[in-house]
Amino acid sequence: MKKSSAEACTCVDTIDTSNYDKLKACNTKSASDDIKVKKKACIKGFITCKTAQDDSVDGVGTCKKVNRCGGAPNKTEAARLLKILNPLKEALANTKFAAALTKLGLNAGAGSDGKLPTRTRLTQLRLARLADSRQTNSTDGQGCKDIEAEWKNFNTSGDKAVPGVDGDVDSDETTNTISSLDKLNNRASLETDLGSCAKEDARQLTVTVTLTIVKIRFYVFWCGWFQVTVVEIKITIITISFGLPSLPSPSPAPAPVATSATGGGRHIAKQIIKRAAFSKK
Repeated sequence: MKKSSAEACTCVDTIDTSNYDKLKACNTKSASDDIKVKKKACIKGFITCKTAQDDSVDGVGTCKKVNRCGGAPNKTEAARLLKILNPLKEALANTKFAAALTKLGLNAGAGSDGKLPTRTRLTQLRLARLADSRQTNSTDGQGCKDIEAEWKNFNTSGDKAVPGVDGDVDSDETTNTISSLDKLNNRASLETDLGSCAKEDARQLTVTVTLTIVKIRFYVFWCGWFQVTVVEIKITIITISFGLPSLPSPSPAPAPVATSATGGGRHIAKQIIKRAAFSKK
């Protein structure tokens, strides 16, 4: 029901105006200024926090990078690598080939220090003159040539199988490397075939002929280097880093003779390229 104007006036007259006087006397400017200061500080703090958040993106990306020990990012991968590497370690430790060289007196000489004889321009001219009058004992038997070919297979596959201490391992190439080592060490006619290699004589040493037996010694040296410097160190790093058991060490293979090689290269093939190029058949 609508009130009359008289009743409305009566309501207004009854309003208490004491709070209005208190509000009018209140100084709100100081409080307002304080709020503005705090607001600016809040905004500044938010900007700092947002900047730090943006910068943390790069940091998080760095944290996500996987550290590898011996080429393995975790224990599972480490176990897989050891399963591949341990048979290679055993094959490299087989000393039958080295023993045969020693028995025949072919283990010492040019190439046994991991370096091939170098040819000067003068020695190349001498070789050309001697080409038509080469001694009969300088001709390699087929068995000797087959052994050299198998060492080349070992070099190629070994370089791909375990490129370095920190890298991955190629399972298929490791199998090929083990196969080459087995063929070399377990060759039924090993001594006979090594005996068919041409021997060095005074004239050949003078003109630095790179005989097949010299190349074979060269490969044997780098095989020992590959075993000690790459494969065994890689296995040691993995087993220690991840607390995995290692195979008992087999009979030690002959350690490679110290050489003046520099650079600490890890690849067999790279070392060969650095030191010499074999004569083409």
